[in-house]
Amino acid sequence: MAEGMKGKVNSPFGKYLVYAIGETVLVVVGILIALQINNWNLNRLAQVEEYKILNALHDEFSSNEILFKECLTDMDTMSFYIDSIRKHLIPAATTLEDSTLYKWLGQIGATQTCIPNSEVLKDATNSGKLSLIKNDSIRLALAEWSAMVEELHAESENWEDDFSNNFYPYTYKWISWDDVDYYSDPDNPRNFKSQFDIDPKLMLRELEFQNVLSIHYWRINLIHYLEESLLMKTQEINELIVKYLAG
Repeated sequence: MAEGMKGKVNSPFGKYLVYAIGETVLVVVGILIALQINNWNLNRLAQVEEYKILNALHDEFSSNEILFKECLTDMDTMSFYIDSIRKHLIPAATTLEDSTLYKWLGQIGATQTCIPNSEVLKDATNSGKLSLIKNDSIRLALAEWSAMVEELHAESENWEDDFSNNFYPYTYKWISWDDVDYYSDPDNPRNFKSQFDIDPKLMLRELEFQNVLSIHYWRINLIHYLEESLLMKTQEINELIVKYLAG
C-alpha cells in the first residue's frame, strides 16, 4: 500500500500535485503577508493623520486659551464698573462727577461676544477624520466643548437682545451717549460733547434703572461663568492631547 502511494507521488501527476499545492500555499502566504503589510501601512498612515489632527487641535485650543483669558479680563472690567455704579444707586443726590459716571457707562455700555476659533475641529468633524482620534476621553471632551460653545453663543445673543431692547432704550431719556463717547475717549476728534443740559446722575436715583442694571449685571456674570467653564474645558483638552501624544 505504501509502495503504491509512493509510486503515485513519484508519478508525473503526483509531482505536479505537490508542486501545485506548494505554489498555492506560497501564494496564500504571500497574500497574507501583503495584507498584513497593507494593514500596517494603513494603520501607520492613520496614526500619522491622527497625530497631525491632534497637533493642529492643540495649536487651535492654545490660541483659544489666550482668547478666553482676554474675554474674562474684559468681563471682570465690566463687572468692576457696574459695581462702581451700583454703589451710587441711592434715592438722593450724589457727589459723583458727571464725567466719571459717563466714563463708567462707557465701560459697561456694550455687550461682548467671545468667539473661539474652531476651524480645525469643524474640518475634522465634517471630513470624518475626527474618528481617527483613538482616545475616547479626547473625543468626549471635544463634543462637550462644542456644546458649551453653542450655549455661550446662544446666551451672548440673548444678552445682546436684552441690552438693545432694555438697557439702551431706558438710558436715552436720562443721558446722552455722545457724552459717554466724549468722556470715554476725549482725544478722538470725532467725539463731541452734547449741547443739551443734562444731569446724568438723576438716573442713579431711579429704581427702574437699578433693575435694568441688575439684569445687565446678571447677564455679565452668566457669560463670565460660561467663558470660564470653556477656558477650563479648553485647558483640559490640551492637557489630554499632550499626555496622549507623549504616551
